[in-house]
Amino acid sequence: MKNIVIILIMLFVNSFASNKESLMNDIKSLIQKEEYLAIAINKYILQTGELPLKDKKFDFTLLEKKNYIDSNFNKISPITNKEIVVNFDKDTN
Repeated sequence: MKNIVIILIMLFVNSFASNKESLMNDIKSLIQKEEYLAIAINKYILQTGELPLKDKKFDFTLLEKKNYIDSNFNKISPITNKEIVVNFDKDTN
């Protein structure tokens, strides 16, 4: 009985560690995507003098057309499984 309890505890701990590692990898991936987008947006602003906006909303296609980001860039957040949303504040910062 003691061995069964020890095995169950080890399986639980192993499962928890695996989930934690997966979450950390998702967070790392999201941070890398955010950094990549920030660099692309900064380059776009420096070279065009304007924000990549269309109808006052961020537009990925403006960055893709001018090759600031790869057209195969995965816009899905690994944490929410939804498309990444980029917002500028009221002062367009």
